[in-house]
Amino acid sequence: MTTLVSLWLAKLSPGSHSALPLPQMAEEHASSSFSFAPIGHVESCFRRLRGIPRQGALAPATKARLVLERSVQACAADDLEHFSHLWITFVFHDNRQPGEGKQRPGHQDYRAKIAPPKLGRRVGVFSTRSPHRPNSIGQTVVRYEGSSRVELPRSPKYSKPRYVHALDISGVDFVDGTPVLDIKPYVAAYDSVLSATMAPWVEQAAASDSARHGALASVQFSPEARAQLEEKLGRMRFYESVAAAEEAVRQVLSLDIHDGGARARKQKRGEEVDSEDFCFPFDGLEFIAHRGAAEGQETTLTVVRVIDDVELAGGAQEPEPETEPEPEPEPEPEPNALSDSDESGSSGGLDGFFTNTEYEERSWHFGSLSVRARCSNAASTDYDLTGQVPWPALTVLGHFLASERGGALVRGQSCLELGAGTGLPGLLAAAQGCGTLVLSDHNEYVVELLEQNVELNEQLFVEMAQPPLSLELDWERQPAAGSPTALQMQQYGDPDAEAGTEDGAKEAGFGVILASDCLYCEAAVKPLFDTATRWLADDGVWVMAHIARWENVEAALAAELASRPELSVEEVPLASFLPHAQRQSAATAAAGEPPAPEEGPGSVCVSLAAAVAEAAAKRAGHAAPAGEGGGASGGEGLEGHHLDDAHLRLIRKR
Repeated sequence: MTTLVSLWLAKLSPGSHSALPLPQMAEEHASSSFSFAPIGHVESCFRRLRGIPRQGALAPATKARLVLERSVQACAADDLEHFSHLWITFVFHDNRQPGEGKQRPGHQDYRAKIAPPKLGRRVGVFSTRSPHRPNSIGQTVVRYEGSSRVELPRSPKYSKPRYVHALDISGVDFVDGTPVLDIKPYVAAYDSVLSATMAPWVEQAAASDSARHGALASVQFSPEARAQLEEKLGRMRFYESVAAAEEAVRQVLSLDIHDGGARARKQKRGEEVDSEDFCFPFDGLEFIAHRGAAEGQETTLTVVRVIDDVELAGGAQEPEPETEPEPEPEPEPEPNALSDSDESGSSGGLDGFFTNTEYEERSWHFGSLSVRARCSNAASTDYDLTGQVPWPALTVLGHFLASERGGALVRGQSCLELGAGTGLPGLLAAAQGCGTLVLSDHNEYVVELLEQNVELNEQLFVEMAQPPLSLELDWERQPAAGSPTALQMQQYGDPDAEAGTEDGAKEAGFGVILASDCLYCEAAVKPLFDTATRWLADDGVWVMAHIARWENVEAALAAELASRPELSVEEVPLASFLPHAQRQSAATAAAGEPPAPEEGPGSVCVSLAAAVAEAAAKRAGHAAPAGEGGGASGGEGLEGHHLDDAHLRLIRKR
């Protein structure tokens, strides 16, 4: 959701209250405002407002999914698994305007005093949790159940699956489509105030809710309704069993969501009251509930019928088509109108709102090797387009490939670059005479950039048996064995392989796999290793350049290495190929400190235990894209990073 949510807030700086007279403050800040883009939206079991509990905690079995926008990197949600509950800040986007009250500059129409349910008098809006407020911002606590991936809708522009990160939550009071502004962990030590007091009417309401919440036996399902629920269970998005769905419905209905006041007013006017008291929409179905005779202070509610949400009489909602309609052709954009891309290559429109494809073409020099490539000075925030930027580890991998040992390693070999981004390491491997080359990334925009950079360096591929291949490769969604993509990669992994290899045959691996700065978050570690080990030939080598930045990523790397005894890891000394490291080594020697022992190429085969201990001991730093030139000379792109944090590892199958 890229629609901007304008939130009109008083923009007061600390200490300004005493510095300015009140009238001057009001005049200065009357028109101040902020605009926020939602970080995600909620897919909820409540498709409409009716039936949503006053507080999500009153119905803990209710479920929703918080889908993050493509502009939010998945690693932003790392470590949430350590918290059981989250604060969600959201927008009351579906408010019905009351139509009364005074319109105030910068705020929606709202009532300054409202009457809470069953109180019988009005109180100030700030002493309530009404959704109708000067700024339509809400905050609620939910239970965090875990994370998942959601496939984005297909469109003519995107022919392949695209995914975004989502958080599974429960105990919710959101309507479907709610925009989310922020997520914070709930910390009981700070967020729970045991000595807090509240208004008497709030205490009474809370006590009433607690009493109803403990009386779930007052909600029943008729045998017919239970059979209908079982039959239609597959239409629900969040519930896979009848028992779970029934429990959630019972919790919500136990809160007495029926508008008893409306029923009493109908009876007083002599109007007919339906025998089926009300329809409760829930997760794609409609539950018809019947109010029975009161038993003491409790009311018996019986779910007597379960129908599809679109089967309601009166046509309140248009039926959703069973099949997706053909997309209507989009009109040609007028000059200066927002479109997916203009002649300059910059992306516009809502679909590419945060996508920047205005690339700068540069020459890159590593030792005696030179290539040309386009890249961006700043990564787009739309989904994950960090591959548009040359990152610091490129300096390390580039100089290794330009070295005598690196050239000997790739010459004549089939090469696959994972998370290629700009594709510079793959282009350098081609300059050193690799046999075949596949450049892969998980994003269509970045694959297009790879294709452009291949075209810029056509002279490198004249002697190759096959032209370089640029393709989408999602580490978490590997192509199935025997699929067209897998067969194509197999041909490039083994240039002598026949195109008609049958499904189930052993896949041909690549002699060399390249990866530079691919460990960008903890969640990426295992999928990267799974992908690399699948496509690495038995006698191949995986060349991985890495900058150690975050402790949790280093711990995940150490754990992954420890779980794979079939791999051996060689740490290549930076001073053996990196000019900047050689200068530092010389400076150390000049200062009278003994240099590190020289280790010739191939002589260092670090034991797995040593690699694990080394990875776990690395301190955290902060990442920044490589600077201008991206490795044009020895230390370019490593500013702000200690050489101790840079690694060049050769990983092989034992």
